[in-house]
Amino acid sequence: MGAVKNRKHGINRLKEVLSDPSKVLIIHYSHAQYPDEDNDNSISPLITAIVIRSLDDQINAHFSIHYEADKAGIIMEEISNNLRELELQVLKSFNRFVIRHTDYFWVHWDMKNIHFGFPAIKHRFEKLFQGTKEQLHEIPSHKNLNLYSILEFMYGDEFAESPDSLASIIKINSKSKLLPVNYISVEREGEEFEKQNYNSILVSLDFKVSRIRGFLQKFNSNTKVLVYKRNTISILFDLVNHPVFLIIGWVATVLGLLFGLNTWFG
Repeated sequence: MGAVKNRKHGINRLKEVLSDPSKVLIIHYSHAQYPDEDNDNSISPLITAIVIRSLDDQINAHFSIHYEADKAGIIMEEISNNLRELELQVLKSFNRFVIRHTDYFWVHWDMKNIHFGFPAIKHRFEKLFQGTKEQLHEIPSHKNLNLYSILEFMYGDEFAESPDSLASIIKINSKSKLLPVNYISVEREGEEFEKQNYNSILVSLDFKVSRIRGFLQKFNSNTKVLVYKRNTISILFDLVNHPVFLIIGWVATVLGLLFGLNTWFG
């Protein structure tokens, strides 16, 4: 797919998803720093927290290990001894939430592979629920929107700085051009989990979901989301759609018609 088609595809996909804000959910999650130590051949870290918020702000759901511990009456000092059982409850609650919201669009930031994303959540679910009747309800691909990919379609593959692309875009679109202290990278969230700073993880996830929601609201109001770099196609597209350019084109068209009429009747 060429750059022009990529941009058109991204814009059209966004319009489709954002047509009904009450049917749009934004999701982000966090995982532990290291793979599951209870399994010798594990390649996946524990899912520690998941935050979901609707675009119309009517849904605000949190699933986390320390919330499940509180519900089970497990004190903080004992959480580390019950991690797999608590993660199981987090994933079970999340799965039931997905089942209740199958007709929604799910917007996320690059949750696309086994290292970080829905495939990683699926992998953890299958490991923990192996041998049980609990079945994972996967989000259909046509209901899954990767905002990272959409921005990449629209502006090119250098639209954000690495390694933390979400942090890059949040900084660019903030007035101060700085990250707030409550933003924690995925790696640092893992460190905070090891330190049992569970609330700081949820605050970070809440902030990330809020900022992704803010980007979607900008698109809905025809306000630009600023990016790190733009490809030539996006620059040209904005140029030809700029009001000044449109006025120049309109004036040139009128002058051309007048000149043609003058030539015809002159």
